[in-house]
Amino acid sequence: MLAFHLNKSLEIKLARQVDLPVYLAGDSPVFFSLFYFKDDVRYEYYLIQDITGQDQLLNSFLFLLKGHFQETMLENIIETISKMSDIFSINAVAPDEKLLKRSKTAKTIQFINTILTDLEIHILEINRRREEIKVKLKPTRTKSIRKLYD
Repeated sequence: MLAFHLNKSLEIKLARQVDLPVYLAGDSPVFFSLFYFKDDVRYEYYLIQDITGQDQLLNSFLFLLKGHFQETMLENIIETISKMSDIFSINAVAPDEKLLKRSKTAKTIQFINTILTDLEIHILEINRRREEIKVKLKPTRTKSIRKLYD
């Protein structure tokens, strides 16, 4: 539902992707729902939600932006999202060396870095699969080309 509101408000086209496996501890992954959109200007948008412990009262989402966004563009995005009726708070996360000393912040940054690492691998795998599925044109053996239109 949030993806729909983001698409409408930000005029983007987030689309559901294969669930994102994140390896937090051990060999068994925790799965996150993943929505993704890449526009013509090379901005990328990711919406990630933990789907293992569905708490219906309070859902947490991670909305990642990738690319060289202008400061005013980021401010407009944050302002647009904050005006959405279902959004209670927005927290910008930017890893800062000074904040790494605090244990709670360090754990949050480590968690986000784990998600980012697994997200990068996951997106590469999705793109590889798309390339395999694409129809490849076969060269023709005809020696002449016919004119189809006058």
